[in-house]
Amino acid sequence: MSEDLPPTAYRPFEHRLPTQIWSGAGSSLEIHKNPIVRKAQRLVLMTDRGLQKTAHYPALLEGLGDKCAWVESDIAADSDVNLVNAMAYRIRKENIDALVALGGGSVMDTAKAVATVVQKGGGIEDHAGFKRIGEPLMPLLCIPTTAGTGSECTQFAVIKNHETNKKLVFVDDALCPTGAILDPNWLVSVPRPIQIMTGVDALTHAVEALAAKTCNPIGEALALRAANMIVSQRALLNLIENKDDLQAAEQMLLAANLAGHAISTCMLGACHAMAHALGALHGIPHGQANGICLTPVMKLNQVKAQSAYARLGVALGGTGNEQTLAQYAIERVSWFVHEEMGIPTKLSEVGIKATHVDALAEEALNDMDLLTNPVRIKTHEEMAALFHQIL
Repeated sequence: MSEDLPPTAYRPFEHRLPTQIWSGAGSSLEIHKNPIVRKAQRLVLMTDRGLQKTAHYPALLEGLGDKCAWVESDIAADSDVNLVNAMAYRIRKENIDALVALGGGSVMDTAKAVATVVQKGGGIEDHAGFKRIGEPLMPLLCIPTTAGTGSECTQFAVIKNHETNKKLVFVDDALCPTGAILDPNWLVSVPRPIQIMTGVDALTHAVEALAAKTCNPIGEALALRAANMIVSQRALLNLIENKDDLQAAEQMLLAANLAGHAISTCMLGACHAMAHALGALHGIPHGQANGICLTPVMKLNQVKAQSAYARLGVALGGTGNEQTLAQYAIERVSWFVHEEMGIPTKLSEVGIKATHVDALAEEALNDMDLLTNPVRIKTHEEMAALFHQIL
């Protein structure tokens, strides 16, 4: 058995769970009964073209009925500021009063951004940053079709400006969707590589929330449960081995949602700052970028975050004292990400070169997720050294 761990000291915190959740296989096919849909007069369904070809899409569209004014389906993996602004203009012009987002993180983040511009005016680029929205947005109902970002419940959105090659990060309580439907049926159509990368993203959320300087006991409990489901209960392994395993799909949706709630209340860290830079400047998929950076960042944070990692170690099946458990957590996460999920260990394996590091370091150093990392990274040289370490 593990030795008793010392109590954790938490900073003062504020916690909200504003998003209402409906969960269960087939729950999205009852969308006509959903209170958000029932209250809407005219809504827009936002999705992507691939999902329009899936088995459950016709029934969902039928459930929305005449309230669905039109379907926006031109949303790419990295949604663009121009697309967001154009959508918002049309939605405002045609008096739409609710949005339904069916898709992965990009679709849900696009919907959040559109709702922001509809409410605030201007362009979405005018509202990037920390708590710059500050007022309620139009009702948004999210139906995640991947188990990773947790965007269906978070206060975050990320939108890319393709002209400047930068990712704009938004953090505001107003971005928490009104509701979310967690229906594992949608995960059946997701290709295995995407299941892996989104699942690793969810695990990264749990790990970074636990280690964040702003971690609180509520977020800690959510993150520990998420990590336990993903790794120890084999939810992700079971899902990638059999994508028709609805129980594994439901576990992953719930784990991603729990981890999403955890980062909304605890925030993130250096791994996400680095991943955002890799995605913005080189188009590295977010889950893959997180997977490459996660273990090195855990090692960087090991001393400062030893207590958090020890609790993670217990959740992942380890035993021993605090130091032993923290080391076990790092090794178990590394084995899971790289050996079981097959995520590369080096940035060079995904095309990053030494000549790219200066720009990556500059981009990551300006990311707000660095503010809550347990170890403060203050200089360009420190950030560049971290990138070089995993090159």
